[in-house]
Amino acid sequence: MTNLFPPDRYSDPIPAFQIVPRNIQKRVLDFVIPHYPISLDDGVHIDQIKGHEVNSRNYRLRSGSEEFLVKIISDLSKKDEIINSLNLSEWLLQSGIPAPKTVLSLDGRPIIQHSDSICVVYDFIEGDFFSGKSAEMNTIGNFISKLQRKLLDLPHALRPRQETVYFQDHHIATYKTLSANRNNLDELIGPTAADALKNGMIHLDRFFSETDIHLLAGLDTPVAACHSDFHPHNVLVNNCKISGILDIQAIQRMPVAASIGFATFKIMRQHVIASGVYGNVLEIRERTMKFLDSINENMDHIHIPYRLFALLGKAEIARRLLAILDLNLNHDNRDWDHDVAGQLMSLAESDVVFGRLNKSPVE
Repeated sequence: MTNLFPPDRYSDPIPAFQIVPRNIQKRVLDFVIPHYPISLDDGVHIDQIKGHEVNSRNYRLRSGSEEFLVKIISDLSKKDEIINSLNLSEWLLQSGIPAPKTVLSLDGRPIIQHSDSICVVYDFIEGDFFSGKSAEMNTIGNFISKLQRKLLDLPHALRPRQETVYFQDHHIATYKTLSANRNNLDELIGPTAADALKNGMIHLDRFFSETDIHLLAGLDTPVAACHSDFHPHNVLVNNCKISGILDIQAIQRMPVAASIGFATFKIMRQHVIASGVYGNVLEIRERTMKFLDSINENMDHIHIPYRLFALLGKAEIARRLLAILDLNLNHDNRDWDHDVAGQLMSLAESDVVFGRLNKSPVE
């Protein structure tokens, strides 16, 4: 327990910004000035939202009393996906969920394409990230229930086409290859991922030894549109009220238990850090069960057994880890190697949050 739950990049609830150089400011303004109804008469200030972004850059633009979020995406292949997420965000807003509100261009377009990039402008949402403090736990639990209830009623035209598939053959093959070559990891996957696995492979081994992964595909559990990456920095809180849900593009089809189980792990991890209950395993687990009970109580006609939340919450962590290792081993992509140690740590911490699994998916 002594090495678990260290603060990570999600632990600071205060959004951080950094000054951007003049050439970046010019690029942002090249998108904004000709196309958007934003007044620059009172001067303009642009800074960048800190965070590990691969396909986009997020900027805060302030002009007088107005604030906007300018998102620039360098991958043109994501255009349709972005438009779908904007339509979904608008539907969520109309349904009472505080999603980002798109600012239309002067000619009514939700996105602007310029050169090799796409630009989207939103009204800036005020708020801090979820802190993990006890005063925010009921608020976040109620919001998770409300969001999922709304997504269960998502119109067919807005339902995401992408579905999360657990433990595809190539992911399992990746695990078996790495497991069989434990003494040769540096040569196979490089020093960063190898060092992490040497210290943490036991946690992935434990997951596979305790989980009958062949049962996952056949579990009788609801599959629907869900937020697949609900973590402390994807929700904004203002005076103990949810002011915004972020990363709408992360909404995809997946087991509801996996989405809520993973979200619960992320929320409880932040709560453990904020409340200082690191060493009290029984207290952590009791708070987890209480949190999930409150979500179940507000889910109307759906009731998911605790063990399914635990099983699929852990499965989502393992899936993310294996996806990173598969990129490294089979596609020569090491962009995410820095996250391997954190995912292995999450597997270990999930044993504390949820308890250890057995082969049975329900109790």
